[in-house]
Amino acid sequence: MIRFTTLTAGGAPMTALVGLPDNTDKPCPALVLMPHRNGIDRYTIDRVERLAAEGIASVAPDVYHRQPMTVPTTAGKDQLDDNEIEADIGAALAFLKADARVDNGRIGMMGHCQGGRTALVGLVTYPDDFCVGCIYYGGSIFKRMGGPGPAPFDRMGVIGCPIAGFFGNEDQNPSPADVDRFDAELTRLNIPHEFHRYDGAGHAFQDFTDKRRSREPQGAQAWETTLEFLRRELRPAA
Repeated sequence: MIRFTTLTAGGAPMTALVGLPDNTDKPCPALVLMPHRNGIDRYTIDRVERLAAEGIASVAPDVYHRQPMTVPTTAGKDQLDDNEIEADIGAALAFLKADARVDNGRIGMMGHCQGGRTALVGLVTYPDDFCVGCIYYGGSIFKRMGGPGPAPFDRMGVIGCPIAGFFGNEDQNPSPADVDRFDAELTRLNIPHEFHRYDGAGHAFQDFTDKRRSREPQGAQAWETTLEFLRRELRPAA
């Protein structure tokens, strides 16, 4: 079941896309799904539908809800504030936790593009609440957005869950060197992780709505690897 709902984030109403598996007879795992730069669009809806079909609930918050409707999402990215993003993720997390159909011990983070970065923001802000993280080509993790303070990269020491990362080797943000730095820091911090890198792919290689960037073989392979990771890490405790 896929639907839109309204949450409250930082005292303001926020639209969110919600996906729940059909016929759940016991609490299911769930993800906070952070939208890519284009916001909640056909690609985001497709990912929510795919997760529901896999038996995973998800909620995707509209991180642009504080911006005027006249601001295009392609420009709105530069106006985001990490403090506000943290509030948006907190609202999505609270929504999932309040649903009896969700197993609160099996909630993770996922994000693509801009959402890959904001997924990392969620992992470092609510480390006790997330048991897994999936980051797709999230760039700009070495700086904070919206004001002074530590960057997500500099806060990673609190992360206590495994992370899967997916990156194109032709990307410039994050570049292969950025991914190497990310990888090395997670290793130094003893955070379990697996990074998957794809030749012939750049940024947003899984976004089928962007014909210029989309790379179907690499995108399909990355998604199947993602599902394998989630099936393993989100399985019920023995």
